[in-house]
Amino acid sequence: MSGVFVIGIVLSLAGLLVPIPLMALDLLIGAVQAYIFAVLAMVFIAGAVGVGRRKPPSVSPQSEPTRTPP
Repeated sequence: MSGVFVIGIVLSLAGLLVPIPLMALDLLIGAVQAYIFAVLAMVFIAGAVGVGRRKPPSVSPQSEPTRTPP
């Protein structure tokens, strides 16, 4: 009779303990998603801000190679 009680207790605790690793996995996945979103947002914002600061390359007549007549 005591074996039945032990099995009952173990099964009742298993229902409480099984969701804990799944909740931890859910938290880990959420943290990874937040990290990736933050990195991608920083890259996008840095690229958008950096576009206004760049100067287009200017071509001056002195920088062109001179050709010698044949």
